Amino acid sequence: MSYQPPPEHPGPTPARTAASTLPVSPPQRVCLLARFTALADAELGLELESELRACGYTVFLDRHRASGLAWARAFEQQVRQADLVIPLLSETSAQSELLAYEVEMAADAAQQQGGWPRLMPVRVAHSGPLPEPLASLLQPIEFEWDDENERYRSHLVRWNSPADNQALVGRICQRLAELALEKREPPEAKRSPTACPAYPLEPLGGPVPLDSAFYLVRPTDEAFGTAVQRSDSLVLVKGARQMGKTSLLARGIQWAREAGRRVVVTDFQKLQAAHFTSIQSFYAALTELVAGQLAVAIPPRKAWERSPNATFEDFWRREVLAKTRRPVVWACDEFDRLLTATFGSEVCGLLRSWHNARVLEPEGPWGLLSIAIAYATEAHLFISDLNQSPFNVGTRLALEDFSLAEVTELNHRYGSPLAEDKDLPQFHQLLGGQPYLVRCALQEMVAQNAGFELLEQQPELEEGIFGDHLRRVLVSLSADPRLLEVVCDLLLRRTPPPLDTFYRLRSAGVIRGTSPSDARMRCALYDRYLRRHLRDPQ
Repeated sequence: MSYQPPPEHPGPTPARTAASTLPVSPPQRVCLLARFTALADAELGLELESELRACGYTVFLDRHRASGLAWARAFEQQVRQADLVIPLLSETSAQSELLAYEVEMAADAAQQQGGWPRLMPVRVAHSGPLPEPLASLLQPIEFEWDDENERYRSHLVRWNSPADNQALVGRICQRLAELALEKREPPEAKRSPTACPAYPLEPLGGPVPLDSAFYLVRPTDEAFGTAVQRSDSLVLVKGARQMGKTSLLARGIQWAREAGRRVVVTDFQKLQAAHFTSIQSFYAALTELVAGQLAVAIPPRKAWERSPNATFEDFWRREVLAKTRRPVVWACDEFDRLLTATFGSEVCGLLRSWHNARVLEPEGPWGLLSIAIAYATEAHLFISDLNQSPFNVGTRLALEDFSLAEVTELNHRYGSPLAEDKDLPQFHQLLGGQPYLVRCALQEMVAQNAGFELLEQQPELEEGIFGDHLRRVLVSLSADPRLLEVVCDLLLRRTPPPLDTFYRLRSAGVIRGTSPSDARMRCALYDRYLRRHLRDPQ
């Protein structure tokens, strides 16, 4: 799963100076985070402890021989007093809940203490992606934007064998020397309090670019990649509008490409209305799109008239899977358009039969095909027969709004235009963690060199930064009188919506909740705006 971090670009790295020639400002403290249950971690931790102490540094390495409240307090004090915290990240330790907590502790201390301690992650014979929260905390350290060359530059610190010990010690000493110089800078030389993003701003709207530093890796990313790696038959990604489904899909299929899978991408939004008038027209258009990407033959037009389902299945069996002879990932975006077609259930039943065929035909070709589907609509509203539905089998993933911790991380990447202690909770409550609105707001604050006060000035007004987005929500509701009436009832009388409209509004990203009785506006911004503009229809 190499799709998660920004790509490691080639290019010159800063020259390394011998540690012995660099000034050291005592006392400098180093805190090593290692898992002693992993042999490589323990041996490297002990070696670094010995070498760094020989260089004159104060080193703390917790050997996990104690536990309890006294140990926890002592450990936190060591972390807070350190100049540099070095987590050793092996494949084993990267999965450690305790190590992740220790890294979070160091990051929290840095937020409270003007940036100290600094983190310097070291990869211990491990180059794979990091799970959350390690990915969000450490990825920006491992990959830095180079303004001069306009590209990401890798700062990954790697250790693969004891032959790397001396180079690693030298690099740590060099980093400590840099920090010593940084601490001696006069106050006027410090960075301006004006928000300055750690990475160049990028256009908003549509999928987040693969190399974007503003893409937050969430648990669904790893689950998606793992499902593709296993060649699961169906991988279902569900989320409301503007939740990041397409961005997640793009990263998953990029990993599939890098892993040697054949990839087919079908955006159902690109199909014309005429293609949904009959199942024959739909299959013919879909087959042309697939065949064009894989350079295979398409069935003759007459074949669709005889048996559309059998012809489409035969196309995949004979032309795609039999000829590629390697795993194929078929990524289907905006799948909702099919669900509303008169023949949607029939097509979905065929996809479900391919899933079943993995067991019924173990020697057949269907084990080579993984179908990844991104959608928002509640499929059960359109497919009444559960045995014909592909949406209750396979791997099912749900995208949620950003948590407060995720918004905090994104705020860091934008240069912290929001003060964490008082602004971030209000900001998260106002936007509800809606991914698009969060990025839109942070980017606008940076562009206007403003903070939360920019949003406090009646953000729901049409001329505000959310004006276009909010007008689209209102227009879409106004186009359906039934939905408009239900939203008015929910806002004005707190009346739970009927089940079908509850699902429709939730899929559209207007409301949230687990059931009609729990229904509420997606965020405070929507609540304020719609209350301002909607009138009681009764």
